[in-house]
Amino acid sequence: MPEPGAWPALPASLAEAGEMYEVRAWLEERIGRLAAERADVAVVAELRELVARMWEAGLAEDAGAYYALNLQFHDRLAQLAGNGRLLVIYRRLVEDLSRYRRHTMAVGEEAFPIATREHSAVVDAIAARRPESAGRLLFRHAMKSRLRLHDALAAPVPSDAGVTR
Repeated sequence: MPEPGAWPALPASLAEAGEMYEVRAWLEERIGRLAAERADVAVVAELRELVARMWEAGLAEDAGAYYALNLQFHDRLAQLAGNGRLLVIYRRLVEDLSRYRRHTMAVGEEAFPIATREHSAVVDAIAARRPESAGRLLFRHAMKSRLRLHDALAAPVPSDAGVTR
């Protein structure tokens, strides 16, 4: 058992990474709800600009740029939630998943347009101040990322992947 306050080590297995994606999806759902409640017009414009830059990186098949913009987009949403502790936990989880996420993006460039459309739909829900919709879209987006991880590593996907929520 880790020391109190200590974070677990990087995921040792694909199964553990899958569990971490589930936690990420739950956090993303809450983040989406809070972001939709708190975002203003300037923030929505900022998010739309990030999505536009993701489209450009995707079209250029620039996985490195896309990955960086994706991290920036999701981190900005987490900042919008306005909960400092949530942001710390989210960032740590993202850091722990980074080697898996980088691999998934490096081998799954065909998913860039799909993920970018999902990002655009999230921004639309935030702009319309629809917290439930924004949360649900981000939950599904994170769970689809979990599926892409399994696909990228040619591993079977657990039957409880949770994408239909």
